[in-house]
Amino acid sequence: MRKHFNGKRYDTNSAIFLGWCEIFGNFDPAKRMAFKMYVTPRSKSFFLCGVGGVLTVFKGKTGESIVPIDRELAYSIAVENLMLDQDVLDRWFN
Repeated sequence: MRKHFNGKRYDTNSAIFLGWCEIFGNFDPAKRMAFKMYVTPRSKSFFLCGVGGVLTVFKGKTGESIVPIDRELAYSIAVENLMLDQDVLDRWFN
């Protein structure tokens, strides 16, 4: 999947896959989401590709969508939900 936002290209085929997660949001459909997190190799821009309810970053859009996220949110997701190894965190967040 490929999308352009603010002049940047986000492409799941060329980006580096960091991990996936499903958040149930206390079983509230508005808060539930499932996504994969990626980082672009050159600019180290992070993005999510997935689906989610109206109270998530995906805003309840139909079908899978790409959502760019800032570095701070990406780090928080990586630590709290993806459980990445420290060497992976150091590589992409330092």
